[in-house]
Amino acid sequence: GTNSGVTPTIAIDTTNNKALIIADNDSATPSSILTLYRCNLDATGCTQTDLSTPLGLGADSAQRPEIIIDSVNQKIIIATTDSSIAATLRLLRCELDGTGCTTTDVCADSGEGNACAQRAQLAIDTVNNKIVISGANGNSANSLSVYRCDLDLTNCSHTDVAGNLGLIGGTGNQSSLALEFLTNMLLVAVRDNTNNNKLSLFRCDLDATNCTYTDISAGQGNFSGKQPSIVVDTTNYNLLVVTENGDNGNRPGLFLQ
Repeated sequence: GTNSGVTPTIAIDTTNNKALIIADNDSATPSSILTLYRCNLDATGCTQTDLSTPLGLGADSAQRPEIIIDSVNQKIIIATTDSSIAATLRLLRCELDGTGCTTTDVCADSGEGNACAQRAQLAIDTVNNKIVISGANGNSANSLSVYRCDLDLTNCSHTDVAGNLGLIGGTGNQSSLALEFLTNMLLVAVRDNTNNNKLSLFRCDLDATNCTYTDISAGQGNFSGKQPSIVVDTTNYNLLVVTENGDNGNRPGLFLQ
């Protein structure tokens, strides 16, 4: 129905040749529940599965979901802001067909309060077999935090990446996460509210230690770092970030490092 695909993200299941789409389904009752759509790679034969209800998750459990695939264990991993529990960070782990899901409250498990990682971003650390999540920590004025959990959703830990560098407030509101395995680095591009909304980069070891912070706005002005999206070019060993460049009429701005 209408509003059944709010803030969707997509991953490719190469084992079964399926496109997996997770979305906030506002057409369902209760509203704002996690729905998984599975389609053939030519966009035919789509099915949908309600992931929230079997886990006892209620309305508003599906704010800005992110999906990736744990290819080693052949599992779907989903991060979502669960506003039915004061905007807590929730992880789900499911079979590739959307069955057999389990879940954990990362904010609670890591000892952080609710709203610990809004607008969460998600990656798999294949070196250390960890799920890595970055997001805006509402307990520290939306500064950037990173969480790491085992692939079975246990043993979640928290690192106050921005706070450890003395940067409090607004560094995590809009972020994008990538892992780079040539030098084993965790990279987070952010729209830095503490630096006039310019594009900045946090660069850490894979365990979120030894972090550095760099303004990578390359001479672009205020609001040039809106809605960042980061990828690693493993062929040329470059870092690419695209933003909605508010200093240039909200046109796409591509930054190369």
